[in-house]
Amino acid sequence: MTEYWPDFVRESQDRITELNNALLTLERHPDDEEAMENIFRIAHTLKGNCGAAGLESASDLAHAIEDVLDAVRGGDLEVSAELMDAIFDAVDELETMVREVDRYGEVETDPTDRIEALRDHLDEPVGLRSPTETEIDAVVGDLEPPTNDGHDAYLARLAIADTGEGVNDGMLVVKALIDAFELIGTDPSQAEIEREEYGDLIDA
Repeated sequence: MTEYWPDFVRESQDRITELNNALLTLERHPDDEEAMENIFRIAHTLKGNCGAAGLESASDLAHAIEDVLDAVRGGDLEVSAELMDAIFDAVDELETMVREVDRYGEVETDPTDRIEALRDHLDEPVGLRSPTETEIDAVVGDLEPPTNDGHDAYLARLAIADTGEGVNDGMLVVKALIDAFELIGTDPSQAEIEREEYGDLIDA
């Protein structure tokens, strides 16, 4: 296998350079879907190459990077400064491991801490994007004005998680809001929520 190390190292270093450049693009433009797809493709290639070379620990690290990127691509993770720092640190460590293969013919670095740091982000609750001014105006425009002009009105965006208990989780949230506040309206409407015609978000 050692006769293939130079080709493996050269290929991996090229892919890591591509990955870092694509990550910089994503950091500047979090909504760039083309950059996201390119990043995921490169990470997947690195994982496969490390696995084929028998470098299990390097493959595990690349796999963790891929999993985080997949969560971002699927909308389960937001691109944040903390997340990007964790990804860049992991890519740097992967590059170190490739250099070790080039120098020593084996990996010496233990990536466990980096892998755990990445997977910690996967365990975080999904952050909600705040509604834009346009979205707020669209929702509020469809609602009845508050009955008391002396009170402020607020728009809340709520993430509805399926409890798996066979209940209408959206209606539970609506009833809790009615108990605590004067509820002007919801989007989807309360009738739609009663029929369970809503997705993961309810505006109220």
